[in-house]
Amino acid sequence: MLGPFVPDLLLFLLGQACAWLYLRTGRFWLGFGGVALLLGLLDAWLLLQFVFASDGDAARITLYSLRGTAVLLAVGLGYSQWRRRWSAAAKQRDARFAAGTAQFLRAEFVAAQATFRGLVRTDPWDAMAWIWLGDVLARSGEPKRAKRCYRRAAGVDTGKVCADLLQLGRLSDLG
Repeated sequence: MLGPFVPDLLLFLLGQACAWLYLRTGRFWLGFGGVALLLGLLDAWLLLQFVFASDGDAARITLYSLRGTAVLLAVGLGYSQWRRRWSAAAKQRDARFAAGTAQFLRAEFVAAQATFRGLVRTDPWDAMAWIWLGDVLARSGEPKRAKRCYRRAAGVDTGKVCADLLQLGRLSDLG
């Protein structure tokens, strides 16, 4: 057998938990890809190990890929949560949000778009920043991109804190 089974099982479960958290918080493709990749690698390793009784390079590479994927998902989630809460950009979130709002109100749409894009890049789970980015794009004459932003905001707003803002016609007005 290729090493202890229990630590690998725990690492797999950690990777699955991170992938499901990505799914739950609106990062659909990352979460779906992580779940599918981890399940596929686990299935391949179990087949190689127990059905074909292979202890060769194929089983070893599959197991290392499983471990690597789980670790990457966990490290990526940890880094994104750190960047979201404790980075220098996160500490300036309120000031940047206020600056973007002021730019929007002054009809400086290019600057406001850059500001809100920076906010969602720092924190892709910030539903309010996604809504305001959608508003900027809608005012800039880009309704398809605005609608994607509103959908993203609805996806990351798991607590439905911003649901009332999204119900104010933002999605229905854009067709």
